[in-house]
Amino acid sequence: MKAPALIDAEKIRNLHCHTLVYPNEIEQRLLYKIEFRQFENLTELEEFVEYLYAKEYAYIDIREAMISLTISVLYVIRKTSYGLYENVSNLKVLEWINELLFAQHYIAIMNNIIFQYKIYIDHTSQNAHPLIRKVIKIVDQEYKTELNLEELARRVNVTPEYLSSLFVKELGVKFTTYYTQKRIESAKNMLKSGNCKVYEVAHEHGYEDVKYFCKVFKKYVGISPREYQQMSGETRQEKQNKSSAFR
Repeated sequence: MKAPALIDAEKIRNLHCHTLVYPNEIEQRLLYKIEFRQFENLTELEEFVEYLYAKEYAYIDIREAMISLTISVLYVIRKTSYGLYENVSNLKVLEWINELLFAQHYIAIMNNIIFQYKIYIDHTSQNAHPLIRKVIKIVDQEYKTELNLEELARRVNVTPEYLSSLFVKELGVKFTTYYTQKRIESAKNMLKSGNCKVYEVAHEHGYEDVKYFCKVFKKYVGISPREYQQMSGETRQEKQNKSSAFR
């Protein structure tokens, strides 16, 4: 990342600004991790800011990109907890970002917002209704099989309507979203290994229709299973190259 530097009037006159193409792929990966609570390896914010520093962009374009990403993150939070969303909004975060001088400060602001969201999620999960904890245990053990709300409701002796509303109330996401996310996360791990074909991964996770699996995967991850596998392979190769360089 380039270090901040003062520039004089002549440099400003001669400065050629590139057109900033918004990094949708980085945004989608970040939103996916936030929505599905993957807080342990959140590198997308640094990636986002590095992208903004990669070329000379107009300040107004950089600012609009940061505001756009912030709004998207706040929308994810709003879907889970309107109360938390209101608390963050009351801090006038968008006004802070609008007045930022350096993009590096943006990372600190966003990390703080995401940290507050993580605290809320952790508290909610630990204090979830016993019935929901029971359902989560079933899903975590049987997500590779075909599960539906009606079957789970029968197994825990409640109506599907009650279980559906309780799931959303306790966890902030629909049952189908949670269930699909578990399957997709497991599928991602298989794809990362590089040892499986896409159709094998699909069948392993209960998707007999490979095209449908690819459609669901892209909806949740932002890219196709094949693209994800290729990216994972490139990342492994880069790590191997870096490791070899230090030997």
